[in-house]
Amino acid sequence: MPSEAPQAPVMIVTAEVEVLPQQPTKEDLMLKCSCISYMRERGHKFPIIENPSFLKPNSMPIIGGLVLFKFGNYDHIGEIIDLRPKGMFIHHRYLSGTECITTTGYIEYNKIRGVYKDEIIFN
Repeated sequence: MPSEAPQAPVMIVTAEVEVLPQQPTKEDLMLKCSCISYMRERGHKFPIIENPSFLKPNSMPIIGGLVLFKFGNYDHIGEIIDLRPKGMFIHHRYLSGTECITTTGYIEYNKIRGVYKDEIIFN
């Protein structure tokens, strides 16, 4: 999990910052700041995975799908909220120091690994 904001292919449109206690436990960080936890918090259902690299692309881009991409050196996921001709707007969360950053951003199609369509789409 990143300890500071990595260089990412996502252009941030909006951001919400939550400052964590000065000495958060690893469990606090995983529960609050992981992209996987955030997608589950948003209602997505997918297999229990260690990190997003375990999800294999299985869909064309679709609103509500999970976009898979590199965020710095880390595999990452976000939720697609809008599609545009050259890219998509997404919601995602990451850790920067002791802050959880939740953003809405834009990523170009050529910067993604693929899209995972989970059970939320089928219900």
